[in-house]
Amino acid sequence: MKQADHPLLVPRRVDQVKPAPIDWLWPGRLAAGKLTLLDGDPEIGKTWIALDLCARLSNGQAWPDGAPGLPPCTSLFLSAEDNDADTLVPRLTSLGADLSKVYLWPSEYALPRLPADLDALDGALSHTEARLVVLDPLLAFLDAQVSSAHFDSVHRLLLDLLHLAEKHHCAMLLIRHLTKQGIGRALFRGFGSLAFSSFCRLAWLVGKEPDDPQRCVLAQNKSNLGPALSSLAYRIHFESSQAPESGQPEPGQPESGQPEPGQPIEWLGPVPWSADDLVRNSRRLPSPCLNRAKKFLEEYLARGPRPSDQVWAAAGESRLSRSTVKRASKHLKIRSQRIRHGGRLYTYWMLKGQELPAELRPTEDTGLDRWLKPLEERYGTAAAGMDEGE
Repeated sequence: MKQADHPLLVPRRVDQVKPAPIDWLWPGRLAAGKLTLLDGDPEIGKTWIALDLCARLSNGQAWPDGAPGLPPCTSLFLSAEDNDADTLVPRLTSLGADLSKVYLWPSEYALPRLPADLDALDGALSHTEARLVVLDPLLAFLDAQVSSAHFDSVHRLLLDLLHLAEKHHCAMLLIRHLTKQGIGRALFRGFGSLAFSSFCRLAWLVGKEPDDPQRCVLAQNKSNLGPALSSLAYRIHFESSQAPESGQPEPGQPESGQPEPGQPIEWLGPVPWSADDLVRNSRRLPSPCLNRAKKFLEEYLARGPRPSDQVWAAAGESRLSRSTVKRASKHLKIRSQRIRHGGRLYTYWMLKGQELPAELRPTEDTGLDRWLKPLEERYGTAAAGMDEGE
C-alpha cells in the first residue's frame, strides 16, 4: 500500500471506544453479530435443531433450556441438502413455527456461492431483517476457489461473513459435518481447516448420549463470550415430524423450553456430557447405516431363509451397500447354506435358529458339499464370506 494512494490511517484510542454488551438471542449460546458453529455426524438432528431455533424465534417461544424467548422475529434458512416443499416447510410446521417469519432462499435462484455472492446474501438480509441466518451445511456454499482445508482461505471467508453479521446485527449458525476419524478433541473433529473452530466465537457439537444411544446431546464446544453452559439432552420423535394434516398449529409461548405434545424434538434438560465425551463415544457406536442394515436383514429374513440374490436385490432397493449389509450379517451372526436345486446352486441366508424348509434341504451329496463341510465345521458359515460371486 502506497501512502500517496490512501489517506493516513489514524488508530483509534481505546478510551474513544464505547463498551457494549453482547446481544444474546439465546443467552450464552447464540449472539447477534457473531458466528456460531454447529458440528455433528449425519442423522443426529443438526437441521432439526436449527429449524427449532427458527421456530422459537418466529413465535417468541422460550429456549430449550427454559431461558425466556425474544419477541417474535424473522429467520433466514439456506439449505443445500433439503427440499423446501417436502422437508423444510413440513418440519417447520410440525415445530409450530409462524411460517410468515421464516424465509427460505428462492428455489428459482441458484444458492449463493461464497464469497462471490455475498452481495446477494446482503440484500436478502436487508429485505428479511433476519435475526438468525442458517447455512446448512456451510461447505456446500463455498466458491470453488475457497479451500476448506486452507487456514487463510477459510479465515478470509469467515471474516466476510462476520462483517455481514455485524452489519445486519444477526446471528449466523454455520452447520458442519464431522470427519470420519474418531480421534482427538472435539474442536479438531470438524471437517476442514481449524480456522472454522478457531474463528467462530461460539461452537456447539451434537452426538449420541453415551449412556443412552436413543438420546442425543447438544454440547457447548467453545465459548469466547462467556462461561461454559450445561449440555442439553434431546430426542427426535420422527413419527411426529410430519406436518399436521389440517393447517398450521397456532403459535404459542409456553412458559418453559419444552415443546408442546406431539412436536418432533423433545428437550430433556441438562446432562453432564462434554463435547469431548461425545466424540469419544462416537467411536464406540455403530453407524446409522449399519443399524439400518441390521434392521433390514432382521425384517427381510423374519419369515424364513431367503436366497442371497434376493437379499442383494432387496438391499439395493433399500439403498444399502453390499459392504454395509455384509457387516450387518456378521453382527447378526447370519448363517448361509449352499444347496443345489433344479440344477442350480443357491446360497440361502438365515437368521440364528432358522433352518431350511424340508423341501430345500439337500438330498444328494455333491463333491462341493464334501469339500465345504470340514471348512464349515472349522470356520462357520457366515453369509458375508460364503456368498456366490464374491
